[in-house]
Amino acid sequence: MNKCLCVICMVLLISCTAQDSVDGAINSPQPDKGQSAKSYIIPEAKVAIYRERLKKTADQASSEKNTDKKNAAKRKAQNKENKNRKTRKRAVADYSQYKSPQGDDCVQHEDYFRCWYIHVPDNLTAKVPLLLDLHGFTSSAAGQRSISGFAHLADRDKFIVVWPDGLHHSWNAGSSCCGQSVADNIDDVGFLRKLIDRVSNQQSIDQSRIYITGISNGSAMSQRFVSEASDIVAASASLALYLLVPPGEDYTPVPLMEIHGSLDRVVNWEGSDYFPSAMENLEAWRTMNGCKGEAEESWREGSHYALTYNRCSNGAEITLVRIDQGGHVIYPQFGANIDTPQMAWDFMKRFSK
Repeated sequence: MNKCLCVICMVLLISCTAQDSVDGAINSPQPDKGQSAKSYIIPEAKVAIYRERLKKTADQASSEKNTDKKNAAKRKAQNKENKNRKTRKRAVADYSQYKSPQGDDCVQHEDYFRCWYIHVPDNLTAKVPLLLDLHGFTSSAAGQRSISGFAHLADRDKFIVVWPDGLHHSWNAGSSCCGQSVADNIDDVGFLRKLIDRVSNQQSIDQSRIYITGISNGSAMSQRFVSEASDIVAASASLALYLLVPPGEDYTPVPLMEIHGSLDRVVNWEGSDYFPSAMENLEAWRTMNGCKGEAEESWREGSHYALTYNRCSNGAEITLVRIDQGGHVIYPQFGANIDTPQMAWDFMKRFSK
């Protein structure tokens, strides 16, 4: 950044000096007929050359500035990964199973193969959205793929879905959840960034429409990813757990929905010693997104309803959906009488970067 500022300052100084010289030379009086001194008038052709050189120098400085800005997030993520490598505790669990690739594709991250399954609909003819769908604690990518219902929606609405695998069936969503990924301080945010980069290089992805969802531990991880990777996430809608870490340093408002069952006994609607309440999570995101006014009822079906803050920075509304009598796993095939995957997708697809 300092380099770019210096270059720009030099360009402005040279530009002013050169322009004064050019204008002065062009407007200088003609020598008397009897004057034998050499003329100092600069031909128009040379003036054009000087101006073109100045323009190229300014363009180069601007290009360098833009390149630095684009790479800033990636450099910061890499620095965080390097810091995590230095501060990470010695692994408690056995990670030998992650020394070789699994699933449909993988990247190497923190010395392990981090893998996923992917669903690409047939007959894609244009750039399409990308959705990450994260499993809960003790589950897996394959398990989440079989229960969430997003593959069917992807075929119908033409978007790509990826189901990543957390190490030892867990995600590091914060100190209170969950499992070995928390114990060993696994960098799951860095992994998901790498996953998005790889899939984007292999598939025709609309970079303005990258979304993330998940359930339980996967919901908390998706909200952490929104908080720490808001530069790439367009929106999120997840189920049955909350944000468990402080807001990311460079967070910018992202639209977010959380869907929760009123009878969830794993993550109580009212909160517990381990987790905040659903309303506390809504208020936390309200503050992060700079929302004004009061939450309004934005949807109701029988005893189910949604509360929304829609006067938020960057149009990044926040919604909490309460599924009456709903338990922890609130997908239709587990008894939920509301199509929660459809609700989540209908929310996310409205937004783009």
